[in-house]
Amino acid sequence: MITSFIRKPAMAAGIALMALVGTGCATKKYVRSQVDPVAGRVSEVEKTNAQQATAISQLENEVSQVDEKAMAADKRAAAAAQEAAKANQEIASVRTDVSKVGQELQGFRTETQQNIAAVERSLNPANYKLVLEENVLFRFGRSQLTPEAKEQLNQAARSIAALPHYAIEVQGFTDPTGDPNYNLNLSRERAQAVVRYLATEHQIPLRRIHVLGAGPLKLEDRSLEARKQARKVEIRVFAPEGAAAKVQTGSLPSTR
Repeated sequence: MITSFIRKPAMAAGIALMALVGTGCATKKYVRSQVDPVAGRVSEVEKTNAQQATAISQLENEVSQVDEKAMAADKRAAAAAQEAAKANQEIASVRTDVSKVGQELQGFRTETQQNIAAVERSLNPANYKLVLEENVLFRFGRSQLTPEAKEQLNQAARSIAALPHYAIEVQGFTDPTGDPNYNLNLSRERAQAVVRYLATEHQIPLRRIHVLGAGPLKLEDRSLEARKQARKVEIRVFAPEGAAAKVQTGSLPSTR
């Protein structure tokens, strides 16, 4: 009976233990059924988070690169703006210079036109008047200038120097005595002597001088004094009207 009594509690304990074990196994299964899906989802979330973190890191790198490019672009834009401002300043300066040159050119054109008009007026033969006349005398049969003749030419040249525009007529003559051909050549030599002196001693341009050897001068009075006055070179200076006032009073009056 004791044995039976002992066996009953043992059996009861075994049954209880088996029930407990059975209950524990059931609980583990239940826990597993509840925990495993959660663990799976957590794992997926962690994986997703890791992927998102990687994507965020890549995005941050890309954003950083974009920021660097934007900063570089800003620097280039600032440099370009400075260059554009500098170019605008240079353009403004060039425009100012061009405007100044244009004004100066217009002034030069106006002045040139005025000068051309003045020259045209001065070169018009109709505007030229006789402003100076000299008769340079020569010895009989000679074409050399005397000291008195040179002094006359010196004074005439000083008067001519005061004229901006002028033309000179030089005509050589002889008295009617002797051979006409000889006298023609002698009149030319006398005229050339005057021209040579004015050109070499006073630098009067030859283009302003018109020279002629006229030969013997026709005389109604053949007296000694008349023949003396015929042995001459006649100098006549023409200048634009109004230039006569510039001829110095110190020049010798005409001996004609």
